[in-house]
Amino acid sequence: MEISAEKPLKVNNITSYRYIYNDKILVKNISSESNLIIFHFGIFFVCISQMKTETKKQKNTSKAKSVTFYSHCCKSVGRVYIENWNRDTDGPFELEIIYHVDMVAMLDSIITIKKSNTNDVIPYAFCAECGSLINPPIETEVFMKKIKNTLSQGKR
Repeated sequence: MEISAEKPLKVNNITSYRYIYNDKILVKNISSESNLIIFHFGIFFVCISQMKTETKKQKNTSKAKSVTFYSHCCKSVGRVYIENWNRDTDGPFELEIIYHVDMVAMLDSIITIKKSNTNDVIPYAFCAECGSLINPPIETEVFMKKIKNTLSQGKR
């Protein structure tokens, strides 16, 4: 797609604009500046609407699942911090501060210590209450089912 414009020709306060668009000649007589703006906008709109765009089929992506961190030491769901390490390094490159709302983990902030040197990230989660290393998070829905089953067994 190619657009070219020739120098406008002005005769008796009417300006003629000649555009060549996709081997077609468009001639427009413009009598005012506002009409000129509208005409240019129209040319621009036609060009955009006829542009060939590459469409890609969207892959079926599953909805992000909520997760819960559980401290077996404290027997609670609470504040958590995660140390993100790179393989073969001497310390974490960042800390993630996590809190929970209705048993769903929410990221509060990220503290960057140094730049990450690779994409190979090893997370270590710690309970912010007791400082113990905790297991990786589990899906909130699964966690809630386990709690419900535990509570229903205790009522018997």
